Amino acid sequence: MSKISVIIPAYNAAETINDCLTAVSKQKDVDLELIVINDGSTDDTVAKITAFSASAPFPVKLHSIVNCGPAGARNAGIALADGEYICFIDADDTIEPEMLKIMLQEAENSGADWVIADFNLIAGEENRRQNVFMGEKDTLYKADELPVVIANYLDTPRGASFFTNIWGKLYKTSIIKKQNIKFDTSLQTWEDTVFNCNYVSEISSIKYIRKHLYNYQVNPGQNSTGGKLFLQPFGHRKVTDVLKRSLNKYHWENDKINALIQRAEAYFIVKNLLVAAALVRDKKNSAAELTGLINTYTGDRNTVGLLSDYRWRKGESLLIPLLLRLKLKKMLFSICMRKVGK
Repeated sequence: MSKISVIIPAYNAAETINDCLTAVSKQKDVDLELIVINDGSTDDTVAKITAFSASAPFPVKLHSIVNCGPAGARNAGIALADGEYICFIDADDTIEPEMLKIMLQEAENSGADWVIADFNLIAGEENRRQNVFMGEKDTLYKADELPVVIANYLDTPRGASFFTNIWGKLYKTSIIKKQNIKFDTSLQTWEDTVFNCNYVSEISSIKYIRKHLYNYQVNPGQNSTGGKLFLQPFGHRKVTDVLKRSLNKYHWENDKINALIQRAEAYFIVKNLLVAAALVRDKKNSAAELTGLINTYTGDRNTVGLLSDYRWRKGESLLIPLLLRLKLKKMLFSICMRKVGK
């Protein structure tokens, strides 16, 4: 049994997979297995993985499936995992040479169920997070602190968060498999966050490492299905539903929980609109899809209702929630496009 199962879903990743695999091969003093899920690639992805596996310093499991997207590919990887821990890596990203060793040591020394490393955000030649961190110092969050971690995320979901992505983290395989935690294949967005929210509801501790150990490459609008990114208007409700159940386990008052949920949902709706506008700007989606998203939100009574009590904070949009409440669709479209630079 390996200590860590590294799972990489790969769809048409021929241009980036070598760098990713090489970064994994540079990990020192860690007993690992590599699981690569070929998600129906039509380029040279499989050939490059096969060539790498011939001289890899650890076992490599290459498993091909019919293209189904990142959620299904990662589920296939989980099913094959024999390691004590699981670490997910995207095929266009890399990791620092001692990431797995550091994270494993932290897991074993602290006994934490979830180890989270900080990350770099690479856009071309620029590192956008060189001096930005998720926390002020290495921190072990124990069981009685987890509801506060959840509440803080719901109250301020903007920016880097423990919950947003699945890469750069170490999960206990036994918890995932015992609790049957899987990626929701009905989601094309939010699937990472929903997985993490389900996981955090089953654990007793989190260890955060204030080191940039994961290198995330910015590829807006791209996903492993190979198609354009479709923003599901209410995918975020699966996130808030899971976290609401988690806080209920800690016997929090319903009014307090509902206020946090309302706060988070308002933010997620605004974020969805701005992401959709950015995809229109970058010609990855059509203007009709942003219009459709606006029509969906302005026509939904729950959305309009929760925005009536929106609490604006510095750095957030005040105008977009107002226009949504007033159902001023054309002006809303214009403002969203202006905010993303067009």
